[in-house]
Amino acid sequence: MDKLLVTFNKIECARTKAASLRSIVIMATSYPKIVMNNLLNQPLPYQLVICDCLGALSTDESVVLIFFDHFKKLFKCTTPYAEKHSDTNITSLQPLQVICALNEICKNVQLQSLVKQQFPDVFCRLIIILASYTEVEMPAKDIQCLKPTNLCLKAAKQILTCCGYDEVSKVLPYSGVTELKDVLDIIPKLTKEMCVVASDILPSFVSSLAQFSRSECIPWRSCATKFLASLLEYYIDISLVLAENIIEILLGCQSDSSCMVRQIAFYGLGVALEKLHWDITSRYCDGIVDAFLRTLEYYNGKEELQVVLELTAAVRIKPLFEQESGDLRAASFYFLGDLADSSLRGKNADVFKEHIYGDFVPLLLHLVDENEGVVQGCKYALQRIAPILNSPNISKTIQKNISTNNVNFTELTSEFVAILGEELQELLPVLLQACASYWKTECILIKAHALLLARIIIQATNEESFNEIPMVTLSHRLLNLCEDCDPYVRAQAIKTVSSFFLK
Repeated sequence: MDKLLVTFNKIECARTKAASLRSIVIMATSYPKIVMNNLLNQPLPYQLVICDCLGALSTDESVVLIFFDHFKKLFKCTTPYAEKHSDTNITSLQPLQVICALNEICKNVQLQSLVKQQFPDVFCRLIIILASYTEVEMPAKDIQCLKPTNLCLKAAKQILTCCGYDEVSKVLPYSGVTELKDVLDIIPKLTKEMCVVASDILPSFVSSLAQFSRSECIPWRSCATKFLASLLEYYIDISLVLAENIIEILLGCQSDSSCMVRQIAFYGLGVALEKLHWDITSRYCDGIVDAFLRTLEYYNGKEELQVVLELTAAVRIKPLFEQESGDLRAASFYFLGDLADSSLRGKNADVFKEHIYGDFVPLLLHLVDENEGVVQGCKYALQRIAPILNSPNISKTIQKNISTNNVNFTELTSEFVAILGEELQELLPVLLQACASYWKTECILIKAHALLLARIIIQATNEESFNEIPMVTLSHRLLNLCEDCDPYVRAQAIKTVSSFFLK
């Protein structure tokens, strides 16, 4: 094989070279592992003749499948570091060779269908291994110019392009990833785009991530946990089973030896309570709150303890906003108002404020609740929340609109959202996604007003915030609502769809 490669390197005639490459493909059909291993073991950076051979092998799908199997097995059993000298890790050469080969093979766009089938496992491993390649050195001086993270990023972008996920590929940089934090910062953006253009592969992607959440390598566990937490945040149409699987994995991370992994998992559990439907959160609410309470041992002093208890209570009552019992809904809103009042008196308002932002949508929507007690509870909560926001304009708007017996929903929400657009523009895409969760409710009145509120939010967004909105997912759900059995809901859905185009 080595003699063949030397001979190929001397051929200048394009036709002769093409015929010679075909002979490599024919040889690979009979001895695929031998040919593939021989090519992969060539020194880095790969010479042009090696790249040509890998490109030729990419035309045979059976050989490509063998390569992908080799890729997955390698990153399942091979450690990312060959050895360790003081504080510097030395990378293993074999994984880098496979990553470079993957980049060459995925240049063949004819493989799109096959690569998409392998994408969840392969791409998951690429990003996970990227995390372990931060702050490392190459194993030989003659290849010091090659950066492992750059090779990994290049291959990741190439496989995304091969699958047709160009928008996701744009999220990944070509270089500049030098710390684990850089990888963790990329993951939410990556997940957000994947939820839009590649939602069909996400269940398989979660299965691949699950095995790395139990890895012995802390960077691998950190990345896997970050992906799972981000999926709960951005995957709007997540299925019940998939959400439960992710929550169970995150709950299992609470016993992790790494503080970073636990912290990321806590964030994901908080997102679960805030964004997922009551059917899901009701099953895990006790377990999640218990996990939060177990962290109290890290706090010293009464003030810190009070903050945690107030936030824990606020998180725990949120699912009660959607209970069938009107009395229970009303009581939960009154309790939220009392918690806000308590945090203000205890000078913990700044900490509590971050949680309040997530309650804006239910507070506004339940002002049209069919139960008068719930409406009064929302008014009570809004009056006590207003001082925490440190916004005279919001306080004035709330006081003016809820002092009357019959609240004008459109007037209140229009003024309220307009002020948020001026003072907290970055919050509007988050509120819009919170509205979308109410499009599934069985209450016609709440569903219709959630569509109205969404339209008001869209109109208040600037260009930068508008680009943060997951248009494809929301538009699909709005089009389904245009066929709702209730005419009022259909009308609101049509108006909301049109607001996307009038923006």
